Amino acid sequence: MKLKLLFLFCFVCAFFNVMHGQVNTDAPVFQRLPVGRLECPKNTIANIDFRVFDTNTPAPLLIVTGVKTGGGSQVVDLVFRQDANGNERLVDVIPQAPYVGGLVEITLTLTDVAPPGVPRSVTTTFTVDFDDNDPPTIDNLPVIDRDVNISSSVCEFTVPDYTDLIETTDLCGEVTVTQLPLENDVLTATHNGTQTIILRATDEYGNFVETTFVITFKDVTDPTISSVTDRNEDLDGSCNFTIPDYTGLGLPTSDNCGTVTVTQDPIATTVLTGGHDSTQLITLTANDGNGNESETTFTITLKDVTNPVLTAVADSTENLDANCEFVVPDYTSFTTATDNCGIASVTQSPTVGTILTGGDGSTQVITLTATDVNGRTTD
Repeated sequence: MKLKLLFLFCFVCAFFNVMHGQVNTDAPVFQRLPVGRLECPKNTIANIDFRVFDTNTPAPLLIVTGVKTGGGSQVVDLVFRQDANGNERLVDVIPQAPYVGGLVEITLTLTDVAPPGVPRSVTTTFTVDFDDNDPPTIDNLPVIDRDVNISSSVCEFTVPDYTDLIETTDLCGEVTVTQLPLENDVLTATHNGTQTIILRATDEYGNFVETTFVITFKDVTDPTISSVTDRNEDLDGSCNFTIPDYTGLGLPTSDNCGTVTVTQDPIATTVLTGGHDSTQLITLTANDGNGNESETTFTITLKDVTNPVLTAVADSTENLDANCEFVVPDYTSFTTATDNCGIASVTQSPTVGTILTGGDGSTQVITLTATDVNGRTTD
């Protein structure tokens, strides 16, 4: 501390020796003027630099004062600083609450202290505009378009919160991100329909920037189709079965977004030739037109419900043998048997070789029985 005081004392002594007997006639000067700038309205300090000089007064002794002389209602504090040589100076213009912002005009007065004359002064004026005219910056552009699933039962889409998709920065204030349509808005959707989402980043001074992306609605919900029970179907006269249109059995159908069409496999008019007790799996498929499908299956069992047919045989008179008896012959050739699926056999009762002993004038009913391949009989 003693060294510092000694230096200052000697510096002042030298100064007065130089100035002894002279009158201060030269005003100090701003060798480099303070330059105004645009600054944020709050939480900021405008550091304005300038340079001073005087021919008579050493730079460290030059006095700089300042005052707000114009502009808006923003209140500021002024803090002055200087380097070791005293020429380079700074004034910190510090806005105070309330932060209304706006233009602030500052007048600086530079004064020397040279004796024996009256100190001389010079002034300069600069402005600081505490305004934020720049919008925030979105740092992670672009926001990629995306597909979204329509999951509701009525083909609607509830908008989620998309505001976290962007990251923002701003020089002067807090940033609020909003979106349109709003979160939880319910949109009427169609498969492959689109909606533009607008994201807006707004700083606290009303400056904003926007970006958009597109969502494409996707119907991912399968339609519903009614279940169908298994069933028997009758073979036709050719022992075949022609598949009818079963699609109506799958009704009612429903879907959230599409129009349902029901198809079947095998298709209608397909001819099945498997015969009695054969089975066929029928698949009904409901398609909503948006690529979503549901199936139901059932089994048909083919049944032979047609009895064989025999041609009629007329009554006949037969002669008794020498023993007054009659041995029943084979009468099956007297008739012709037909069937849709095939004849297995024609039998008779009484069987061939049966001896009838009733004598002259007696009668005997002969029964011919046709049996088809599926066990159905006709007498």
